[in-house]
Amino acid sequence: MGQKGFDMARLTMGQKGLLIGGGLMFIDLFLPWQRVCAFGFCVGASGWTGIGIILGLLVVALLVWEGMGVAGVNLNMNVSAALIGAAIGGGVVLFTLLKVVFNATGMSFGAWIGIILALVIAYASWVRFNESKTGMATPPPAPPA
Repeated sequence: MGQKGFDMARLTMGQKGLLIGGGLMFIDLFLPWQRVCAFGFCVGASGWTGIGIILGLLVVALLVWEGMGVAGVNLNMNVSAALIGAAIGGGVVLFTLLKVVFNATGMSFGAWIGIILALVIAYASWVRFNESKTGMATPPPAPPA
């Protein structure tokens, strides 16, 4: 009888890192990333403003892509699923850095959390990329009989 349900032990370290980091980044995008005060009046902007829209879409794409891998969806592609996950994770890191650089004035706590999560996603993407290299290796020849 096959086991049904979600089993965290089936996931690779790269998948775990990307799913957890991506989920936390998605939540962080709703926090204030920018805060500007003038004359005692303060205005904040979440991570979804400006270039953050692309960042948010990449985070959603990352969660959907890795979620499909967890669900066991087989797309029969010529490219490794681990490599695509790593590339999307790299895009999340790139656009997080661009968002921080373009909105460097008045950075709020959400941006600092986003930087930390981008480092987590960068490491998880690197691990996922290495998983793609080991997954594509040819098996060793069979021992002589």
